[in-house]
Amino acid sequence: MRLPWDLPTLEALLKARLPERHLLDILKHVHYWIGYTRHFGPLSGTEPKLSSPVLRYIFTVFGYACELGPSQTARHTTGPISRQILRRLNAQHITTAKLEAAVRDVIAEYARFELPFLWGSGQAAIADGTHIALLENNLLGAHHVRYGRFGGIAYHHISDTYIALFSHFIACGVWEAVYILDGLLKNLSALQPHTLFADTHGQAEPVFGLAALLGITLMPRMRTWNDVTFYRVDHSTTYQHIDRLLTQVVDGNLIERYWQDMLQVVLSIQAGKVLPSMLLQRLGVYSRQNTLYKAFSEVGRVERTIFLLEYMANTAMRQHIRAETTKVEAYHQFTDWIAFGGPVLRSADPVEQEKRIKEEIEQFRKLEDVERPRLEEAALQRTEAQARFQYRRDRARAEEETRARTEEPLNVKEALPRPSASEESTNLDTPEVTEHTFENPEPAWSRPINEEKEKGAIPVEVESNPGATAAIHTYLNSVDPYKRAAAVAELARSNSTDAFDLIAKCFDDHSPQVRNAAARALRKLEPNRTVDLFNRALEEGSEERRRNIGAAIADSGLAAEAIDNLVGDSREDTYNALLILFAMAKTGEVQPLVQAIENHENVEVCRAVIKLLTLNGQTKLGDAALQRRVTGVSAARRMANGLDQPGPVKDGQ
Repeated sequence: MRLPWDLPTLEALLKARLPERHLLDILKHVHYWIGYTRHFGPLSGTEPKLSSPVLRYIFTVFGYACELGPSQTARHTTGPISRQILRRLNAQHITTAKLEAAVRDVIAEYARFELPFLWGSGQAAIADGTHIALLENNLLGAHHVRYGRFGGIAYHHISDTYIALFSHFIACGVWEAVYILDGLLKNLSALQPHTLFADTHGQAEPVFGLAALLGITLMPRMRTWNDVTFYRVDHSTTYQHIDRLLTQVVDGNLIERYWQDMLQVVLSIQAGKVLPSMLLQRLGVYSRQNTLYKAFSEVGRVERTIFLLEYMANTAMRQHIRAETTKVEAYHQFTDWIAFGGPVLRSADPVEQEKRIKEEIEQFRKLEDVERPRLEEAALQRTEAQARFQYRRDRARAEEETRARTEEPLNVKEALPRPSASEESTNLDTPEVTEHTFENPEPAWSRPINEEKEKGAIPVEVESNPGATAAIHTYLNSVDPYKRAAAVAELARSNSTDAFDLIAKCFDDHSPQVRNAAARALRKLEPNRTVDLFNRALEEGSEERRRNIGAAIADSGLAAEAIDNLVGDSREDTYNALLILFAMAKTGEVQPLVQAIENHENVEVCRAVIKLLTLNGQTKLGDAALQRRVTGVSAARRMANGLDQPGPVKDGQ
């Protein structure tokens, strides 16, 4: 490319007319012409009592906008500027609403110049998001898959004249198209665009439909249209060249049936009663089968098909869209240059994040309220499915063990060795075991599922338990035992004040699935106080509840886990396991201990369980289980010798 001969002259003229200026000088000059600091002041609305308020307001805006922070700003300035003053002004004198009012004044003054309108008409805007790094300990942040970093998304609406109209904060992973219309409707500045450019993430069928009804022309830059569906008006309509491209048909009857409802929604949005993002979230998240959502989608299918056909055929249109969307990328680079204090938004205060990207965080709280019932419902359904799977697996394993053991019923009296004189003197206070035949009675959790049809669930009053959520209470009062078990599991994660009382009450439920879920929930409620919680439940419960708690510890897998922890590396885990098993044995539930003596491969575990039964006054029961273990192999003497050595014992050696 040949450069013009007078290019150096042009560069010299530009530098003379546009000299380099300090950011503080720019803020000072803009304030001289606009007076934007008049919007700042105390929350009471009175005039600021501090000296040199304009100077301090300008330094506050400079320090926080450039990510320097109050300490570094005060450190590198002189005069009546200190860290405490900057922090107080930012917290008390500069709110989000006041900052937005100052921005509107800047945009209004910017629109008076002729130069910006050489870059654009002011009737269009470009929407795009950029990643903002946040501190890890932040509730509003998340790990973004595409950027591979922790943070959030600052979603900007930029005028085609290169000035920001509106910005707000959205979480990582959400579809940006849901929030694309909010910026134009919240924009109260002098520039009111009606055309909106975006990238592929800024479009969706319901968004196209809603934008068309709001009078907004949506023009996204499509990455590809190979996976996009094209629609025709009806089956009878054919086209000469593009007939094979139109594979689906628009449901015109659905649009006609819900046309008045869609117009009412549009009027509510224009009146400021509801935001488009909140509407799309509410209609789209709960069920994609929502008829009003489908009606907006049908309108959007018509609008997007027309747009895509023109987009494919018009080269100038594609070039124009690409040129406009690059403007927002230039704005992102500009904001990165401005924030020379650091790329990470260090403040974890939601108010400071709100000022940083000029977004009203209350919108997130509303969205959270909308999302919470759906998330709780999904969590309960997931836990219910896990409970069903756990029950079927445990039942199959129990039936297999029962069949294997009932083939050879064992008489304990014949297998018991005669105690020595010293053992007889030691066990004087222990009741003699005359005869026990262990035929492995059917476990509690192997009873039929429809047991609840004969015995109902334990009702839970919602009014008396305000700590738990309504969804959990609904499941607790369900006739389905799996739903009640899922609700009990969610109680351990709900952090409600009455979680322990509700879980303890579930031990009175007639369903073994619910009682087993209560035992596991009590284990997860406060992992560091598991033993204390079980002891409290045993002390406060009735005799029947204590028996149910013991059976639940055995059947839920907690006893097996505790038995394995008896010889673990952690002394604390060993101690807690010993206490849990001892609490279970006090209720009369000793079957897991007997089975551990008979079948566990680690001899140290057998020894620990035998000592536990001895402490519980059931020495002969442990001796009988040990004798069955010894006589259950071909080389009985070798097994007996092996019990004197640590390590696993393998049958058949």
